Amino acid sequence: MSAPDRRPVTIDLDAELHRSLCEAAESEGMDVPSYCRSVIERDLGKATEARVSGGKPFDIDGLLAFRDELLGDRVFPGNSVDLIREAREERTKQLDEWR
Repeated sequence: MSAPDRRPVTIDLDAELHRSLCEAAESEGMDVPSYCRSVIERDLGKATEARVSGGKPFDIDGLLAFRDELLGDRVFPGNSVDLIREAREERTKQLDEWR
């Protein structure tokens, strides 16, 4: 069986990004080149799906991670539905005043 047809790609990374890349690869139990290939294949797959579907890729895991990073364990009081309703009512009052 012959080796897969591969093309080398070289990129320059700053020290911090390189360290993060190495840590991520290690946490997945992979070497850096294998980890890079898996991430590229995954993300290109999402981008290809988005182009075919006419939209942008939807990354729920990324959104949840961002939410956790941003908010942590904080829980906001009240019901978000009520907050949205109040904001809409306020906006409607402002629009009525401008007319």
